[in-house]
Amino acid sequence: MAFTELQKAFGEVLRETRLAAGMSQEALSFACGRHRTYVSLIERGQNSPSITTLWVLAEALGISSAKMIGLTEDRMAQEDAGKVLRPLRAARGTSGPGGGSVVVPEPGSGRKAKPKGKTRG
Repeated sequence: MAFTELQKAFGEVLRETRLAAGMSQEALSFACGRHRTYVSLIERGQNSPSITTLWVLAEALGISSAKMIGLTEDRMAQEDAGKVLRPLRAARGTSGPGGGSVVVPEPGSGRKAKPKGKTRG
């Protein structure tokens, strides 16, 4: 795990939580006593908050800091799952529409893989 990936995931969680709470960056920064540009840097994954800042951000958003960390862990797990599937699809020649010789259905879709184009036989 790269540190910047963690910062980006936390920033996305912070932005989504702030928007769900109906707050602007300015309102959040005022509520937690931090500068608006600092909140912006965190949301863009260009800065990481101290544990104290994490605590006051969560408090201002009306959730626990543990919940914010849990949401960040969930986001990281989703990103890790995507990293596993992308190389697998590329190796199978299924990088996207028209990008390979075999169409591999998404897991759980109930469809069987079908050859594209002409087949020998």
